[in-house]
Amino acid sequence: MYRNDYIILFIILLELERKLLKRILLVIFAVIFVLSACGNKNVTVDSGKEGSETVVNEAEEKIILKAYEDLVAAYNNRDANAALEIYGSSMKKDGFAEEIEEIMQKYTELDVTVTIDEQKLLYKKDNEALIDVISTTRTPEFDPYSNWQNDRRVIYLLTKEEDQWKISSERVVNLLI
Repeated sequence: MYRNDYIILFIILLELERKLLKRILLVIFAVIFVLSACGNKNVTVDSGKEGSETVVNEAEEKIILKAYEDLVAAYNNRDANAALEIYGSSMKKDGFAEEIEEIMQKYTELDVTVTIDEQKLLYKKDNEALIDVISTTRTPEFDPYSNWQNDRRVIYLLTKEEDQWKISSERVVNLLI
């Protein structure tokens, strides 16, 4: 074989490898697309449309969202007992009631107000639901040494206990102080 033959053979191999690589990438992207389409379990709940998990009408959505509204009202009214009633049994570990009492005392001392800026139901199936809440916590005056002012976005897991929606878990997604 001559030197030019090696070069031509090398070019042919590169071309075949490039075509094979394109096919492999095409198959990988097709598999990813199919898996992402199959795994999509987003639920549209805002107008009673059917989603992958369940159908939620507006009245049911309002009942679920009211649990958080009641919690905010309890904090703004400094009512620890009402707040404790809204938390589910999974949240009520040793010292939880004392923790809520301390928060209520601090809220009273600093005159803290919590407002709901936005909330929406993300998911509901059987006796559990996820809500996304954006809220604002403010004091009349800013104190850099005891700053309780924040804007936060939290995902809450609610479960139905004794025919009432209770907050079972919370995860802060974004906290701006």
